[in-house]
Amino acid sequence: MKHYLLAIAIAIVLSFSIAGCGRDTAEKKETAPEPAQKEVSRAVEKGVEKTEETMEEAKEEVTQTVEKETEETKETVETTKKKAEQTVEDTEQAVSEAAESAAAAVSGESGAFPDEIEMKNTDAFETHHKAIVMFSHKTHAAPKPDGYGIGCGQCHHDNDGQPLTDLEKGDAVQGCLECHDKKGKPRKPREMSREEWETKKLAYYYGAIHANCVNCHKKHEEAPVKCTDCHPRPEQK
Repeated sequence: MKHYLLAIAIAIVLSFSIAGCGRDTAEKKETAPEPAQKEVSRAVEKGVEKTEETMEEAKEEVTQTVEKETEETKETVETTKKKAEQTVEDTEQAVSEAAESAAAAVSGESGAFPDEIEMKNTDAFETHHKAIVMFSHKTHAAPKPDGYGIGCGQCHHDNDGQPLTDLEKGDAVQGCLECHDKKGKPRKPREMSREEWETKKLAYYYGAIHANCVNCHKKHEEAPVKCTDCHPRPEQK
């Protein structure tokens, strides 16, 4: 009987011991995750702080980029505006100078050339058998509708026959006789072709002056082409 009671007592003690160990283990299981949770919380907080810092840096960088591009755009716009204003000023000045030149040509007061030129050349012809042509710069050079608006290069050319388009008021120009220096009126040989004859005539002052004027007149319906249109016969009395 004593042995039986002793066995029961040992069993009870063992039961309480096991129960105690179980509670300790459970408590440990319950308390074990606490350090890990703190570590996770710290990691999360650190990650949030890092993200906020990164976002702030990105925001600042974007702001600086926008400000820089805005400044560059303003500078570009300002430069373009200045160039446009300069172009307008240059154009206005050129138009003003052209208008002044045209007005002077129309009024015959340019001083760069006489309004009308008597096309008489005793060096090229000993005797003039027709009336002398009176050439008007005002009529030819003045802008339409006051004149024909013909540029200097239409009549004045270089040694290669290319128009002198850069002539300005007061520039010296050579007369036709300087290059087309054969005098008198040439006669066409029977055996010579028309093309050869036109080329030969250009060596003469007579041929050059007529080719310059008549060939231009033929391109314009309103321009005279007959001899008597430019060399009118004297009135009969």
